Amino acid sequence: MAPRKHAVKRPSVSFDAHRFGSKRAEERFTESFSRRKLRHEKTVHLDDFIDSPVHGWLVDRGWTPILTATGDACLELVQEFYANLVSKPNEDYCFDTYIHGNLFQFDSTDVCRVLGIQDPPMQQYPPAPSRVNYDEVAQVLCGRPRAWYHWQNLQRLWNV
Repeated sequence: MAPRKHAVKRPSVSFDAHRFGSKRAEERFTESFSRRKLRHEKTVHLDDFIDSPVHGWLVDRGWTPILTATGDACLELVQEFYANLVSKPNEDYCFDTYIHGNLFQFDSTDVCRVLGIQDPPMQQYPPAPSRVNYDEVAQVLCGRPRAWYHWQNLQRLWNV
């Protein structure tokens, strides 16, 4: 008598092709995006940053048009957009996403055009210094003198 054949259970490769460009995108949606709440845009009051370098950065880059919330968003479309978002290999700042059966290809210039802001010039940054002064980083990020709390220091505080 011949040995019995057992059916091998294979993972399902089907997915909702109307909403997702791939099985992985659907999984990303289910595992992450479907559980998150949409964070609504907040208005940024430029005058609050008058004494901070942030004020100059926003004005110099022409980003003041995006400092004010523009209205409601469709949660389902936002979630699909991010679940399907992939960067194009070997192309800086170029992306593909898939929304309701449509493939969208865009780059940073397209995003700036939609937002009504100028496309910032691509910048070449100097190599990072071998020793970073994290207190200076904290000061730039916070707009006033701050101490950087290193993970090791926090661990020591918790273990006391």
